[in-house]
Amino acid sequence: MDSKSLIEILEYEREKLDKIVSTIYELDHAAQITTDMTMKELLGHISWYEHKINLVIQRNDPNPNEYYDLTIDEKNKQIALSFSMSFDQVKRRADTIFNELLSLLRHATEKHLK
Repeated sequence: MDSKSLIEILEYEREKLDKIVSTIYELDHAAQITTDMTMKELLGHISWYEHKINLVIQRNDPNPNEYYDLTIDEKNKQIALSFSMSFDQVKRRADTIFNELLSLLRHATEKHLK
């Protein structure tokens, strides 16, 4: 798959996710998505992983293997730090991280085409 197609898929799927998030959040701010997660927590998880992807793409992660070595519980403890933020703060942070991911992918594409 080429980078342009990947970016298009990511944008399309993120748009669908944003619609679902908005709909559920408007109906019930504290709705449980799973037995253990609210919408805010789900967004926190997604953005945590996207942030780690961004660091790898930037080659700006001091210890990339650190995250592979963490247990699920250890990752969840790091991710849970975002849960003290409001939904709007988590959503803005998730949007910023996602847009950074798209920018990094576009830049990588341009870099490889030259």
